[in-house]
Amino acid sequence: MRFSFEKNHFYLTGAIAAFLPVFQNLVPITIAVLFLNWLVQGRFKTRFQQARNLRIAGLFGMFYLVHIIGMIYSENLQHGLFDLQVKLSFLILPIIYATSHRFTSRELHLIMRAFTLSVILAILYSLVDCHFEFIEHNNWLLYYGSNFSKHMHLGYFALHINLAIAFVLHELLFSNKATSFIMRLVLALALLLMMIAIFLSTSKIGLISLVLMLLGVLFFWTAKSKKWIHGILLLTLLFAGMATVYNTTARTATYQRFELALKNLFKSDLDKSSVESTTTRKFAWQAAWQVFSDNPILGVGTGDVKDCLVEQYEAMGYSGLVEKRFNPHNQFIQTAVALGLMGLTLLVLIVLNPLEWAIRQRNILMILLLFLFTLYAFTESVIERQAGVLFTVYFVSIFIWGENSK
Repeated sequence: MRFSFEKNHFYLTGAIAAFLPVFQNLVPITIAVLFLNWLVQGRFKTRFQQARNLRIAGLFGMFYLVHIIGMIYSENLQHGLFDLQVKLSFLILPIIYATSHRFTSRELHLIMRAFTLSVILAILYSLVDCHFEFIEHNNWLLYYGSNFSKHMHLGYFALHINLAIAFVLHELLFSNKATSFIMRLVLALALLLMMIAIFLSTSKIGLISLVLMLLGVLFFWTAKSKKWIHGILLLTLLFAGMATVYNTTARTATYQRFELALKNLFKSDLDKSSVESTTTRKFAWQAAWQVFSDNPILGVGTGDVKDCLVEQYEAMGYSGLVEKRFNPHNQFIQTAVALGLMGLTLLVLIVLNPLEWAIRQRNILMILLLFLFTLYAFTESVIERQAGVLFTVYFVSIFIWGENSK
C-alpha cells in the first residue's frame, strides 16, 4: 500500500502541474484528493520526524495564522473568510510535501515538463482562438491582451509562461543530461513561442521579468561555464532581438501600452478618474500607504482591506479607483495594510528563507521562481487570487520538499 500512496502522490502532483495553466478550477479538487491521500497514509509522527526544512513550512503556516488573527478585528467577515479560503494552500501544501515521499530527479523533471507542455498547449489554444476572431473581425488587436488570455488574467498567464521559460532555459543551459540536437531544437522553438506569447499578453511586468531573467541567466551561465565567446554571442543576439522588436512593433498594442505607461509614470498632473494601469497603481500605492501609516502594527484586518482602501480613495478623490474598487496592486503593501508590520515581516521571510535555501542548494529554478514572484509582487497583489496562491505555494513546495537529492 505504501508504494501505491507514493505513486498516487506523484500522479496527483503532476496533475496539479498540468492543470495550473489551463484548468484552474480542477486544481483545488486535485489538492483535496492529494490531502486525502496524505491523511490515509498515517504514520504522522514518523513522517514529521523525517521532514526537512520545517522552519520554512512553519513560516507559511504562521503567515496563514496571522490572517486568522486578523479576522478578530475585521468587520467585513465575508471578505475575510473568502481570503482565508483563497490562502488555505499556505497551510496545507507545505505540510503535505514536507512530510511526504520525495520525488526522484526524473519524477520532478516529468512534473515540470507536464507544466511546460500545458503552458504551450494553452498558448496554442489562445492563438487559434484569436485567429478565428481575427478572420471574423479583421482586427490585429484581437491577438493581444485579455483577448489572448481569456482563460486567465493576463498577468498571471504571463507569470506561468515565464516559469515555463525558466524551466526550458534550465534544460538548455544547465542540465547535466545529454540532450540530442532534435530535443534542443524543440526546446529552442518552445522558448521562442513562449517569448512571443509574453509579448502578445501585453503584460508589462511579464515582459520586464522576461528580459531581466534572460539577461541574468545568460550572464550567470557565461560566468559559470567560462564559455565567454558563446555567452557574448548569445547576449549580442538577445540585444539585437530586443532592438528589432522595439523598432518593428511601434503599432502593436504592447508597444502602445508601454508607451502610455512610461508617459504616466513621470507625469505629475494625472487624471484622478483614470483607470490606466500605471496611473491606478500610483494612486493606489499613495492611498494604501496612508492607510498603513494609520494602522502600522496590526493593520486594518484580514477582511477590511478593500473597504478601507475605497474610503481612502474617496477621501483623496480617486474616482476611477472607487468605481473599480482596486486593490493596491502590490502584494507587500496589500499585506502591510491588512496585517501591519507583523504580516509584512512574515511575507518578506517567506521570500528570504527559501531564497537562502535555494542559494545554498544551488537550485536555479527555485531562485528564478522567487525572482519572478518578487517582481510580480511589486506590481500585483499576486496572492490575493487563487491563481497566484496556488502557483506560488505549489512550486515553492515541490522545489523545497519535492526532490530527494540536490
